[in-house]
Parts: sequence; C-alpha cells; structure tokens
Amino acid sequence: KLQHNLWLEWFCRSGRISLPQRIVIAQVAGLRELCDHTSELREIEKKGVDIPSSKISISACVDKEGVEDKYFEASSEVAVSDLLIQYMATDTTEPHGQASLYAGDVCNTRSPKLINIGSLTKGKWPFEAGLKSTNCWCAPDGDNFRVRGSNYLHDRKKVPAGQPFAELVAVDWFVDYQRIDNICSRPSGTCQHSLLKNDYHESFVFAVNIQVPGPRHFSIVYYYRLRAPLDKSSLFSRFVHGDDAFRNSRLKLIPSVALGPWVVQRAVGTKPLIVGRALKVVYHSRPNYLEVDIDIGSSTVANNVVRFVLGYVRTLVVDMCFLIEGKSDGELPERLIGTSRIAHLEPDAAVPPPPVV
Repeated sequence: KLQHNLWLEWFCRSGRISLPQRIVIAQVAGLRELCDHTSELREIEKKGVDIPSSKISISACVDKEGVEDKYFEASSEVAVSDLLIQYMATDTTEPHGQASLYAGDVCNTRSPKLINIGSLTKGKWPFEAGLKSTNCWCAPDGDNFRVRGSNYLHDRKKVPAGQPFAELVAVDWFVDYQRIDNICSRPSGTCQHSLLKNDYHESFVFAVNIQVPGPRHFSIVYYYRLRAPLDKSSLFSRFVHGDDAFRNSRLKLIPSVALGPWVVQRAVGTKPLIVGRALKVVYHSRPNYLEVDIDIGSSTVANNVVRFVLGYVRTLVVDMCFLIEGKSDGELPERLIGTSRIAHLEPDAAVPPPPVV
C-alpha cells in the first residue's frame, strides 16, 4: 500500500499541510524506508557483512512516483519526534485521555501504596489517581497475550495466556559508557541488595537485561520473582538448568506497543520472537537467580529498529512478556514467566549501574 499515492490524496487536497498531517506523512515515509532497509540488511546479515550505522538512515524519502519532497518533510527546523511529542502533549491535556481506548488493557497494580525497589518507579498505565503514569513500569494482565494452547500441535490455536507464574518486582534503567553485563552479581545492585537479601535461600529471581549499544549504552533490566518454589519437573526448571543451546531454542519474547505512533507499532509488531535465534544472548546462572543478557547490537536489523523506536520512546507504552516455548503435548499449554509494561520512558532518567565490586 505504501507504494501508491492514494494515501496522500486527502493531505494534498487542502493545499496546506498541518502539523499532525506532516507528522503522519513523515512516519509513513520512514516506515517505507525502514522496510526497504530491513530486507536489504537481512541479506547482509546472512552473508556476515557488517556496515556502519551511519550508512543506514530512517528518514523522509522522495516518493518513487514523483511526489514532491515537501510532502515528506515534517519540518526543516524541528525533528519529527519532537513535533510528535509536542503534538501529543497538547492533544492529551487530561492525564487519562487515552485510558478509554484501552479499557481492558490495564496493569495489575491493586494498591496505591507502592514500594519501589529498582531505579525505575513502579506506577500504573492507564492513569489512576495517586499513581505515577509516566516514566514508570507495571505489569499488564497476562490475558493481553496469546500463547499456544493445550491442543496447539493439532489445531494450531492460541489462547489467552493467563496469570504468569513469576511476579515483576523491580525494573532498573541504566546508562553507562560500556555494555552493562551480569548485573545480578553486583553486591549493591537490586538483585543482591534488595530481592535476595532477606530470603536468599527461598527466592528465585529471573532477570532479563536488554542491552542497547551506542555512544552511551543503555540497559533496561526486568526482575521477576517466582511466586512458588521452582518446580524441578517443570519446563522452566529444564530451561534454568539446561545448556545454552536449549535455552537459545526456547526463550520466547512477545512485544506489543500499547500506545504509540502507527509507524512504531508496525516496526515493532506483535510476532513472537525466539530470542536466542535472532540475537546474542549470555546467561548468568546461580542457585538463586538466572540472568539473561540480550545484546540488541548483535543484530544490525534489531539494532536499527530499536534505535529508531528510541526516538519515540517518550510517547510510547510498550508491553512485553517472556515464556518458554512448548514443543510437545506435555509442554503445553504455554505459560508466561512474566509480563512488563514501560510507560513513556525518559532516556535522561537512566542512572549509572552499581559498581561491579
């Protein structure tokens, strides 16, 4: 559809392009170029050839059928992301302005008395009086995600996931000048100092550290604590105690942009991802925790998509869930490890990680 100019007809009739219209046009143009680059980059990755990120841009481009450049330019003075932030801020004067669009898509925050452990504040989105709804995290309902049902191998049907067996208890938002690895081993960190300090032998923590490289390296770390002792006969126990090959073939991530520009929703999608097949993953295993370090920079495609999304991050509400893929009848239905929601993340709010020793 992006190869045709019919979507521009409404914009061009008036002769004057408004701010929201220019933003939409720039987003569509960016998505088209992103799709073109993605197909090219996949071929490059297959051949094992790397290219500088400066050669790849997600910017407004000239229409292939001759539409003038001006229809793709959001502004010659202000960045598209800044215009979008400004427009959304003026368009949603009420803090609960978007809540009605996602009435069933709420977080499981049952009490306004929240105890914050990690560097990112626990809150709630959609907005609720007395709770923070920006630059915060919460845990959406597991039924927002669909997973393989009991008879999936026979009928290929997916079902609402239900309640996760681990609780999201903390989130850290870090920035440093080098990649942030093995965060759970640091004595003054959230895992060692807070989550395992008082009940070291009873708790098991599953941590996911998503690493975004760049001039400054960002990491967002999700800490999940099991609601019950680790069942040694479960699929998750096999994952915890398995080798890296088994882990890489089973750990699944399902993303979803609950609120954000259409171009970002299309770029992120909702398709499940077997993380270890697409990205470099390093596992740090101890008797009472398992940390999964996911290096976004290990894939050129993933890195450029994520850095593109970061340009819109202040306007986004992003959901994710983690689970172990079931491949046999005995491993079905699939169960969620945990869910997460990050609302309107502020890059400048990232803090330095705790020292290694």
